[in-house]
Amino acid sequence: MDTYPQEVQEQFYDFLHNVPFIRWMVSEDRPEVWELERDSEGKAIIDVTKPPLLSNTDYSVISFKYVSIFSFKSGKSFSIVAHTWSGFIV
Repeated sequence: MDTYPQEVQEQFYDFLHNVPFIRWMVSEDRPEVWELERDSEGKAIIDVTKPPLLSNTDYSVISFKYVSIFSFKSGKSFSIVAHTWSGFIV
């Protein structure tokens, strides 16, 4: 942080301390997924405004894996698909 100008450092700490979502994301109080309450199917109940920590997850591998499998099977580099939910296009 010392390599950044003082103004940038102040803005960074301002966001870190005053934006609730960012404050939660760096909080030591974030639970692990395995600690969360479960529903009747055994799935973790997740509050999307306060996401838990995921252990042993490599996001880059997951994303690349599914994109590469789709590309290999379909012969396409990517595909845009409109998902519908309750009549709305998401």
